[in-house]
Amino acid sequence: MSTAATPLMQMFPSATSSEESSIRQRTTPGSNAGIHGLGRVQLTVKYGPRNNLIIVVHQIENLPKEEDGELPDPYVKLYLLPDRSKDSKRKTDVIKDDCNPKYDERFEYPIPPNELTQRTLEVSVINKKGLLFLQRSPKMGQVRLDCGLLDSSKMTQWYDLAPAADDDEE
Repeated sequence: MSTAATPLMQMFPSATSSEESSIRQRTTPGSNAGIHGLGRVQLTVKYGPRNNLIIVVHQIENLPKEEDGELPDPYVKLYLLPDRSKDSKRKTDVIKDDCNPKYDERFEYPIPPNELTQRTLEVSVINKKGLLFLQRSPKMGQVRLDCGLLDSSKMTQWYDLAPAADDDEE
């Protein structure tokens, strides 16, 4: 097993830098609303010494208000794809009436190192605001990170939220 200072990309050298730039939607300095105007999320993503993927959802900034001007009630939902099941789903608490919520919630997925290249972490921001319990809560944006391209020298980063793909079940 490699040390914590070794980039995971060195452990799995099949990834190229062009693949990394297309998968990671990092924010450029000064663009707090993200490239899509949907806000951005700060995450720590690292592979731990006990063969586990560790994700810390720190905060979100500059989420847009709802169409009627109301503040959203956001939470973050994680899936470790391609496994979109209840076992793979993790969720933060809902923060009421906030476009800049702070979470600092930690989640773990047990995963052998040889499976990292086959996994994608999907991070979705959901608005839980005032909907009937039978309706699906709308996704405000999402980020997908290829776990095989994680770089342990840059564990905590901001990621721009992109328009959400509606390919999952609630």
